[in-house]
Amino acid sequence: MRKIIFAAAVATAAIAAQAPAQVINTPTTFRGFRIEGDIGWDRARANGVGQNNMGYGGTAGIDGQIGKYFVVGAEGTYWNPSKMWGDNNGNNMANTAGGGSVSTKAFQEWDASIRMGFLAQPDILLYAVGGYATTRERTLYTGASGVGGYRNVGWSDGYSVGGGIEYSMSKMFFMNAQYRYSQFSNHTSRQRATLGFGVRFR
Repeated sequence: MRKIIFAAAVATAAIAAQAPAQVINTPTTFRGFRIEGDIGWDRARANGVGQNNMGYGGTAGIDGQIGKYFVVGAEGTYWNPSKMWGDNNGNNMANTAGGGSVSTKAFQEWDASIRMGFLAQPDILLYAVGGYATTRERTLYTGASGVGGYRNVGWSDGYSVGGGIEYSMSKMFFMNAQYRYSQFSNHTSRQRATLGFGVRFR
């Protein structure tokens, strides 16, 4: 019996001695499906003029880990500035060839992106993100005689790139800080810097 107890104690001690190395090498919590809410600064630019606003949105994504240090995932993002870009007075208007002018308003943006990250610490992820972006816009055309009207131009497509840092507060909760730049096919663009708070489901 003593031999059995001694053998069990030795085995337990051996497992305990290996535990720190196992904890360090164990995959982190940056895996699985995640959702988050985002809030931050927004700067839309059209016709050479920019305007600052605040905005809000959300992100849903899924991540997987490659080896000990790399995380790869896909995500979809919704973003909406709290104030519409531009106004009826045409503060961002550009002149047209016929003597009139055109002014652009940008609304919500949707992104579909790939995210790639490096684990600087077991609970800290540095990442880059990029992919497809589309935004809803409205354009005001004004003729040379001063007569004008709104025309809904629908969606303008483009791309979005950026990066950030994410901190895993626990196996379930996380927060991040991120910067993104979006460029659209009609030469409008958007920058945003956000804070996100979310939940991860493994």
